[in-house]
Amino acid sequence: MNIVYIHRTKGKGVEGVHINEITRQLTAMGHRVEMVAPVDTVDEDAREKPRVSSFGFSRNVPELLFELFEIAYNWLGYRKLSRLSRRNPVDLVYERYAIFSVFGVFFARRRHIPIVVEANYTADLPLVRKRSALLMPLARRLDRYIFTGATRIVAVSSYVKKHLVVTHAIDEDKILMLPNAADPEKFSLVEIDPANTEKTIGFVGGFYPWHGVALLVKGFADLVPEFPDARLCLVGDGPERTAIEQQVETLGVAHLVDFTGQVTHENLAEQMAKFYIGVMPDSNVYGSPMKIFEYMSMGVPVVAPDYAPILDVVQNGQQGLVFRRQDLDDLVNCLRRILASEKLRGKLSRQARTKIETERNWENNARLSIANLGE
Repeated sequence: MNIVYIHRTKGKGVEGVHINEITRQLTAMGHRVEMVAPVDTVDEDAREKPRVSSFGFSRNVPELLFELFEIAYNWLGYRKLSRLSRRNPVDLVYERYAIFSVFGVFFARRRHIPIVVEANYTADLPLVRKRSALLMPLARRLDRYIFTGATRIVAVSSYVKKHLVVTHAIDEDKILMLPNAADPEKFSLVEIDPANTEKTIGFVGGFYPWHGVALLVKGFADLVPEFPDARLCLVGDGPERTAIEQQVETLGVAHLVDFTGQVTHENLAEQMAKFYIGVMPDSNVYGSPMKIFEYMSMGVPVVAPDYAPILDVVQNGQQGLVFRRQDLDDLVNCLRRILASEKLRGKLSRQARTKIETERNWENNARLSIANLGE
């Protein structure tokens, strides 16, 4: 098939990983994939500057003006898509949902071709970027147009799927719940070296309030007297890093904590290979955190909070342990259970890896997302 992949991001970080992996797998399946996007290349290792939005404009511009640019992009995107279709007839459109982005559905409906809309969020969900109230009614109406017009919706979590059914009255049978994934070859299984007595608790991600790094640091400090061989490795960077560095000093555990700084996605597996446990300290109600899949792919047991998107993937006591969100004592208890039992750690490791090999890999995601469409 000739597939056009549409996104309206800068293609950086986890967005870049997702876009690269889906397009790579579609191509490996024998499809021709072309891109319609504001950028020519996707860079999964590039970090987004705090003052720049994913659409390429400064976050200092008034929100209303920013949203008008988003709406205007429909004209540019439709022109790009039309030009591509004149060169090669389009058999299927795959679009990564963005607020106000309607040109993909409009094009597909006019041409009577299928369109898959991948929904990681909607206009109604609590996003990091605060949206203007003035254009919110329009955003909701366009959401309804997008989701009603899609041939198939790939919802990244059960929460998003339920939201689409309840808020937008979308037929449940039209929605495929498909969480994120990992590449089991890039993030391959690592056996723990029995000669290494240190047990490293690891975190990968941005140092942002919603990732709960401070909670993890406090939990780690509480465990040190009981597990003097425990270490903490924090992979990443962000605006809270200075505060976290001050926190480990105050708690007296700075000598046991390694701050790696930003690590490229290509080199991430090397860091994760040191992990005895991989932690997602906090998350949100709708997103599917990619790092838990990469932990699991390497056979690193996951400890994560009980948000629906995590429960979609991690069965408590199977691939990892789930704690009550933002509950320090429960987080510490989960870490303690794994640190204290090599048998439990081994069981969780094997089952986490199996989950990636059999279900949560990018090849499977790409295949399922377009199954029985456009043939």
